[in-house]
Amino acid sequence: VEPYPFIMEEMQGIADGAGLDFDQIAKMQTVELDASPARAEGCSTFVVKGEGRLLIGHNEDGKHTDDVFLLKATYPSGLQAVSLCYYASLPGHSLNINSRGLITLCNALTARDRRIGEPKRMVCRRVMDCAGINGATELLRRTTRAQGQNWFLVQDDRIVDVEASATDLRVREIQGNDFHCNNYLHEDMLQYEGRERSSGTFTRSREARKVHASLSSIADMHAVLSSHLNRPGCFCRHGKVKTLASGFLDCVEKRLWIGHGVPCETELVEIDVGWR
Repeated sequence: VEPYPFIMEEMQGIADGAGLDFDQIAKMQTVELDASPARAEGCSTFVVKGEGRLLIGHNEDGKHTDDVFLLKATYPSGLQAVSLCYYASLPGHSLNINSRGLITLCNALTARDRRIGEPKRMVCRRVMDCAGINGATELLRRTTRAQGQNWFLVQDDRIVDVEASATDLRVREIQGNDFHCNNYLHEDMLQYEGRERSSGTFTRSREARKVHASLSSIADMHAVLSSHLNRPGCFCRHGKVKTLASGFLDCVEKRLWIGHGVPCETELVEIDVGWR
């Protein structure tokens, strides 16, 4: 992280606030160090695009012992950001909006080509700082990543999906309704898939493929993301992997709603982002 001193400063700030050593916080950002990395089977994202609409629905799933909060921050660079953030973690690897007009949504991928490189939480934090989609994709192309990740990148009425492994990536322009559920979808990236086909993520992905074209509103997406169909491979998770929060964006009207907890039980609250 030496080329990115702001990340060092942010991690030191997290350590000071949590009353922990810097090394403890730094290790928590490098999930790749885990000897048996968890095959996280959570996080689902839907996109509704067309006829003047660009809507996004996202479930943020994590360990049942984790929790998230909504961070609203102004950085020394002048950048402002709203981020759905994990405790003791750098922001950037969930749902994020910056004051440059870039929205990023992340879904974990398990790639077969893991290597020594930049931890994905730090990559996600740098993407969150970008001025636009082109800058973000260029950053990802030149980054030596340690692990895979998926990004939906949104700006104005444009949205792209970036599927990355450690050594490869593909960028896909989204023209209509779409989805992502933690497994590789791009034909060129299937070779990097590190999850077993029995994983619940493939159950969610198959269901998402069935229903995504019929979605036309935030209410539609909320209903799907609250579903327990195909349990335990369902969208709304209640087990050791749990849905910690859900977020919904109307990118045309510039509105954001957040639900803290499992979406089948929580009420959505509109958040004033201060969107330009």
